[in-house]
Amino acid sequence: MPASWAPADAAGDSLTIGWSTGFHGVELLLSIRNDRLVGRARTFTDGHVRGEPPPPEADVIARRVTCPR
Repeated sequence: MPASWAPADAAGDSLTIGWSTGFHGVELLLSIRNDRLVGRARTFTDGHVRGEPPPPEADVIARRVTCPR
């Protein structure tokens, strides 16, 4: 499945980005901080059972780079 993104709030200063196979994936919740996007990444799966440890999470910092032409 293709990656997708959407605004996370009405103020327009944060967004969510997601990638999924349809069964497993990762969601990033990011806020704009100067020239970077900063936030958390959380994995998810359709097979998670209540009472199991929570899904892994990690800090994320995304920075703008120039793409080669």
